[in-house]
Amino acid sequence: MELKYCNREAKASVVTFTIYFIILISSKKEIQDYTYRQ
Repeated sequence: MELKYCNREAKASVVTFTIYFIILISSKKEIQDYTYRQ
C-alpha cells in the first residue's frame, strides 16, 4: 500500500518536472525568437 502511494507520488513529480521542462524550453525558444526579431 505504501509502495503504491510512493510510486504514484514519484510519477506525479516526474510528470510535473516534464511539464516544467517543456514550458522552460518553449519559453526559451520564444524569447530567442523575440530577440532575433528585435
